[in-house]
Amino acid sequence: MSKIQFSREKVPLFRVLPELKCNIKQLQSYIHDMGLNDYERYKDLDFGGEYTHLCNQYNQTHRKFVTQEELQKPRCHYNGKKYRQLALTSFDTKQFPQVSLIDPIPNLRHAIRFASNVNSPNYLPQLDERNYCVPNGFAKGIIGEILASFKAKYTRSRLAVLQPGFEGQPHIDYNTSYSIRVHIPIFTNPEALFIYDKDGKIIEQHMPADGRFWAVNTGYTHYVVNRGSTPRLHLVVNLESQEDLWTPSEIKNLVK
Repeated sequence: MSKIQFSREKVPLFRVLPELKCNIKQLQSYIHDMGLNDYERYKDLDFGGEYTHLCNQYNQTHRKFVTQEELQKPRCHYNGKKYRQLALTSFDTKQFPQVSLIDPIPNLRHAIRFASNVNSPNYLPQLDERNYCVPNGFAKGIIGEILASFKAKYTRSRLAVLQPGFEGQPHIDYNTSYSIRVHIPIFTNPEALFIYDKDGKIIEQHMPADGRFWAVNTGYTHYVVNRGSTPRLHLVVNLESQEDLWTPSEIKNLVK
């Protein structure tokens, strides 16, 4: 099957994948058994973490996940205290052996602009989420099975936790023709919400931890909140294309 990559206008804000579901009890048990409910281990958005180049450089901090108080601290964490990630996939060093993940990136703002254009002379592989596609030591057991279950190639994948009281800032990540983001809730509460601000209308969605896979459209303004009293933990998987989003009949209608 060829890659299916519709732009954001054809992709709904939320979409439960029609053919994929996991055993949520088994996934929850795996998280407990592996100690992955110890959220102090979730440091991959910090300086020196797996996603340093995607999220932090020269003390420039992506502000959608931190408080103003945290921004004032030296070498501020991208994720702050209430939003943290544990990487399940790493940068593809075999494909890009010449790329350094240690050296600072000059002219970062200019580099990000061209990160998704592999034909640009300014292309920097370390700023392209699709190159973070090599499963690491955490991507095993049922997590490895979930990653292997997609028809599309999975890329940057992680466990992401929202602590109680977290409220992100509205933002847009990228068009769905670049990548599709899938959320699999593991632990949650009814007041953990994914929120869109689209055409002046606020649209809130709670994703229950029932084994379903939720695709979200990151091409529109969105943010996440946890107004409950318990952490919200999701397995978040990026897909290079959209084969898993549609049934064959839906694809036929979309290409008309």
